[in-house]
Amino acid sequence: MDLGKLHIFSRKLHRWSLWFVVALGLIQMITGLTMKYPQVYPFFDQASVRLLHSQTAGYFALAFGVQMLTGI
Repeated sequence: MDLGKLHIFSRKLHRWSLWFVVALGLIQMITGLTMKYPQVYPFFDQASVRLLHSQTAGYFALAFGVQMLTGI
C-alpha cells in the first residue's frame, strides 16, 4: 500500500471515528451528569443511566483510540 492510499484511508477512518466520538461523547456526558446530579434529574432511572453509561464507555474508548491513531 503506497502512502497516498494510506493517507486517504486514514483520513476517512479519522472522519468516521470523529462522528462516533461526538455521538458517544454526548451520551457519556449526559449520563455522567445524571449520575453526578441525581437530584436535578429525578425523572431518570439511575440504574438504567449507569448501565447505558458503562455499556457505551468501551465503544467510546475504542472510537477515541482509532481517532487518535489515525490523527497521527
